[in-house]
Amino acid sequence: MTEIRIGTRGSRLALVQTGMVADALRACLPDARIETVIIKTRGDRILDKPLGEIGDKGLFVSELEAALLEKKSGFSGT
Repeated sequence: MTEIRIGTRGSRLALVQTGMVADALRACLPDARIETVIIKTRGDRILDKPLGEIGDKGLFVSELEAALLEKKSGFSGT
C-alpha cells in the first residue's frame, strides 16, 4: 500500500494548505494512506523574541528538511 506522510507546521495556514494537498492526493490515489505529521519548528517554539533575532530561513525549514531525511515525512509504498 502506498503511504504518504505530509510534514507540516501546526499553524492554521499550514494545516489548511496541507489539507488541500492531502485532499488532492486522495482524489488521485484513493487507495493510498495519507497522514499529516505536524512538526514543531524552532520558529514555532521560540515565541519571546522577534524572528530576526532567532535566525534565518532555517528557522522554519530545517526541522521539516530533517523530517524528510529521517523519513518521518515523505512517500513510501509500491
